[in-house]
Amino acid sequence: MTMVLSFTLQKLNGSWDESSWIAILWIATITSQKGKICQGSPFVFKSIVKSTCATRNSEGCFPLSKAELMEKIANKARVCVKCPLWKGRRNTVPGEGDVDASVVFVGEAPGYWEDVKGLPFVGAAGKVLDAFLKGIKLPREKVFITNVVKCRPPENRDPQPNEIKTCTSLYLNNQIKLIQPKIIVTLGRHSTAYMLSKAGFKTEATEGITQLRGKVYKTRFLDLRVSMIPMFHPAAVLHNPKYREALESDFQLLKNELKKHEYA
Repeated sequence: MTMVLSFTLQKLNGSWDESSWIAILWIATITSQKGKICQGSPFVFKSIVKSTCATRNSEGCFPLSKAELMEKIANKARVCVKCPLWKGRRNTVPGEGDVDASVVFVGEAPGYWEDVKGLPFVGAAGKVLDAFLKGIKLPREKVFITNVVKCRPPENRDPQPNEIKTCTSLYLNNQIKLIQPKIIVTLGRHSTAYMLSKAGFKTEATEGITQLRGKVYKTRFLDLRVSMIPMFHPAAVLHNPKYREALESDFQLLKNELKKHEYA
């Protein structure tokens, strides 16, 4: 028996244009129809399911799994031209992993190899991340990994505020709403600044990753209760080995927090 979810579409102002579609995610009835979306409790996000209209049944229910809904978000990101970053990309990097993950890792932006392969953290920094995950016996396939922006900035420059604002509102926020993780790990200062400010922390307090790391922030993000753990970006270890000890400590912090949630 598994929990089944459902989407009800509402028509606003008599119009069916994209801005009028609202998917209300209901947490609901217990059924043996594994992994499908059908009836239940409020959770709102926009513009993900417009293209599923043709498959709607007589009850207004869309039999889509969370994985299929995540792929719809990814497909929208792959053709996105909402900010200037699309002009230089080879591939969009929406993210990958378990859509039922307890932990979501949020990096800053794709690098060279991520742009080539369309996958997050597959370059040198990805190898560092994989090693730290292995160190706490947390399989990569059991987490979800993504970035604040989904396209590589030119010459690996920092993502700009307008790029972060556009990309997170369209993609990252909806991914987190869909996954509903217990823990969000922010990798690097741009990811940490965005996530903590969105969780209600003052912007001035989110600028220094060195001061913010090493703590667990019990907070709300998009109406979700989460534990937020800021860390140095894995690439920092490549540039300065002294950060390795701090990252090892932070991953132990993550391991301990996971144990707390397991027995909560």
